[in-house]
Amino acid sequence: MRLFYIAAIIITLLCLINNNYVNAEVDKKDLKKKSDLDSSKLFNLTSYYTDITWQLDESNKISTDQLLNNTIILKNIDISVLKTSSLKVEFNSSDLANQFKGKNIDIYGLYFGNKCVGLTEEKTSCLYGGVTIHDGNQLDEEKVIGVNVFKDGVQQEGFVIKTKKAKVTVQELDTKVRFKLENLYKIYNKDTGNIQKGCIFFHSHNHQDQSFYYDLYNVKGSVGAEFFQFYSDNRTVSSSNYHIDVFLYKD
Repeated sequence: MRLFYIAAIIITLLCLINNNYVNAEVDKKDLKKKSDLDSSKLFNLTSYYTDITWQLDESNKISTDQLLNNTIILKNIDISVLKTSSLKVEFNSSDLANQFKGKNIDIYGLYFGNKCVGLTEEKTSCLYGGVTIHDGNQLDEEKVIGVNVFKDGVQQEGFVIKTKKAKVTVQELDTKVRFKLENLYKIYNKDTGNIQKGCIFFHSHNHQDQSFYYDLYNVKGSVGAEFFQFYSDNRTVSSSNYHIDVFLYKD
């Protein structure tokens, strides 16, 4: 029990450092409901957030190829579960793709095969965003980011996630948090878990960076090619400027 309280204090301190201005709030009424998602969609989401093999974590890769002008192609990315050797990364603009074409990059994201339109000459997996420049973005030590959890307004035991990057994609942070939440609260399991609404709130520690949140159940489509398209904006944040609050509701 003593260790629990010590851990709770450490996580709270990680979350509160320099966080003296955020006034943004989430209106529960605006959040989508789990019960509005059909069972096949929940099954697919559960698979993505319980099986870590769907998470791609690659460092110091380079791409000079493109399929469309808003994509980059990386060769020799072996994904055994899909039996593919190439990866297509898609962004929501050609400007974003051009920022990373020919550069040494790191990739962290959720890949998919179903409805992935890739190369004709070799099997390809797909991923939206999840890219940062490698050079000059590596930390000497992993950055620990505190995550507070509130269930119906009552604070629960929190946890931490880690990243090796100074500038990190929100996809990386979001994926790590959802993976943990599925393990702890079965947020996408159709048979167990009592959570009906929820969001992940990214709280900025300064006035320059925006605070924002992702609704856990505002899910588009029925497969990964549709679920994860919102990551195509490749949104990034400074890993030292944010902590995360999770708000969960039973109804």
